[in-house]
Amino acid sequence: MDPDEQRRLKSLRALKILDTPPEERFDRIARLAQRTLGVPIVLIAFIDDKRVWFKSRVGLEESEVPLNGSFCEATLSCDGLLIVPDAAADPRFAAHPLVAAGPRVRFYAGQPISAPDGSVVGTLSLLDRAPRDLDLEQRRTLRDLAGMVQEQLALSGGGVETDEHSRLLARLRSTPEHAAARRNVRAAFLAIATLLILATVYSLRLAHRLVDDAAVVESVLGAAGKPAALETAQAHFERLRSTARFFSVGVGVRGLMGLTLLLVVLVIFDRHLDSRLSALAAVELERARLKAVIDALGDGVVVADARGRFTLFNPAAERILGLGMVDDHETSRFYGSFFTDAGEACPREKHPLARAIAGETAHGERLIVRNDRRPGGVAVVVTATPVRSSDGGPAGGVIIFRDVL
Repeated sequence: MDPDEQRRLKSLRALKILDTPPEERFDRIARLAQRTLGVPIVLIAFIDDKRVWFKSRVGLEESEVPLNGSFCEATLSCDGLLIVPDAAADPRFAAHPLVAAGPRVRFYAGQPISAPDGSVVGTLSLLDRAPRDLDLEQRRTLRDLAGMVQEQLALSGGGVETDEHSRLLARLRSTPEHAAARRNVRAAFLAIATLLILATVYSLRLAHRLVDDAAVVESVLGAAGKPAALETAQAHFERLRSTARFFSVGVGVRGLMGLTLLLVVLVIFDRHLDSRLSALAAVELERARLKAVIDALGDGVVVADARGRFTLFNPAAERILGLGMVDDHETSRFYGSFFTDAGEACPREKHPLARAIAGETAHGERLIVRNDRRPGGVAVVVTATPVRSSDGGPAGGVIIFRDVL
C-alpha cells in the first residue's frame, strides 16, 4: 500500500468514527447543505480502504458503497472540489450502481474533508438526479460547510476544547443566574454542615455528661460504705459508660458520614452544572458558526417559527428584498410579493414561507418582489422547506431565494 494511503487510513482510524451511530451535529450540517444548495441527496462520507461509509445521509437509503470506481475515490486524487455535471455521460462513473441503478445520480459535487493532521479522510457530497453545476457562491458555501464538519472532527478527535469554547464556557459560568445558583448551593451546604456539626458536638457533650454523672453516682455510693449497693452501682456504671462511649463513637461516625455525603453532593452538583454549561457553550458555538455561514451566503435565507414570526434574516435577504426583518409575518404586504410582472399579488396563505410553515415543500418557485426600495421589481427563485421539532411536529419554515436576471 502507498505510504500516503497508509498515513491517511491511520488518521481515519484515529478518529474512531467508522460504524458509529448517527449524530445530530453531523446530520444538522447535512440538512443545512440540502436546504441551502437545493439538492435532494447530501452525504457526509468517510473513505475506508475498500468502502465509502456514510456518517450522515439525507435522501439516500444505502449506508455504504464500494470504494472502487466511486465518486469519493476520484475525489481523493482530485486535490480539491470534484464536480461531475453529468455522471451518465462520464465514462468514469456511468456504470456505478448509484448512476446506472438505484437513485440514478447524474450530478455529483464532493468537497474533501480533512482530519486534524491534514489527511483527507472523507467528503461532503452533493448528488442530484438531474445534470447541473454549482456557481462560485455555491462552491464557497460547500467549502464552508465541509469546514464545519472538519471542526466537529477536531473537537471529537482532539479530545480538547477549543479556546473559543473555553471562553464561552467561562462567560456562561460568570452569568448572574449561574453564579447565583452556585452561591445558593454553597450557602445551603455550609448551613446544613454547620447544623450537622453543632448537633454532633451537642450529642458528644451529652455522652460525656452521662459518663461524668455515672462517676458521681459511683463516688457517692462508695462514700456511703454499702458494699452490696456499691457493687450493683458499679455494674450499672460500667454498662452506662460503655453505652455512652458507643453512643459518642456512633455520633461522631454519623457526623463524619453526613459531612462526606454533603461534600459528594456538592461535587456532583458542580460537575453537573459544568456539564450543562459546557453543552450550552457547544450549542452556542455551533449556532455562531452556522450563523456565520448563513450570513456569508449569496442567497437570501429567511426562517420563521410556527407562528410565522421571523427568527433569522440574513444580509443577502435584506439586500435582495430591499428591507430588513420586520416584526410581522405578513410577507406579501411588507415586501411586495407578486406572482407575475402584471401585478397579481401573492396571498399570504400561498406564499412559499407560509406553505413551508404549514408543512409543504416548494422548489424553484418564481416570484416578483416589488416595494418602495425595489420599485422596478426583482425576480426571485424560491425554495421552501418545513422545519420540524424533535418529535416531528411543525416548528416553522425556511425559504432560500436568489435574484435572477
